[in-house]
Amino acid sequence: MAQPARGPVEAPCPTPTVHTQDAVTSVHPALVAVALGAGILPLAAPTFYAGFPARAQTVLGSGISAGALVAVLLNLFFHHLGTRSRQPAPALKSS
Repeated sequence: MAQPARGPVEAPCPTPTVHTQDAVTSVHPALVAVALGAGILPLAAPTFYAGFPARAQTVLGSGISAGALVAVLLNLFFHHLGTRSRQPAPALKSS
């Protein structure tokens, strides 16, 4: 019995890609820069968080946890809370 010819199978993309003008004007570089700065801060200035409460010092005193916390908070702020009043970017016209 002959098997039917099969064409190439495309696997579904696990993460969506952005193909709009919004990718050019997004806040991703700012988010990464601030989170990276927050992660480097405990290494560059170890006494920076000395005046903070003990629980805050535990979390913010580690560069990994400080950077991750800042990245999550900024992501929530820019992408979820800040989009309520903003209109979506117009789609690009193909010529």
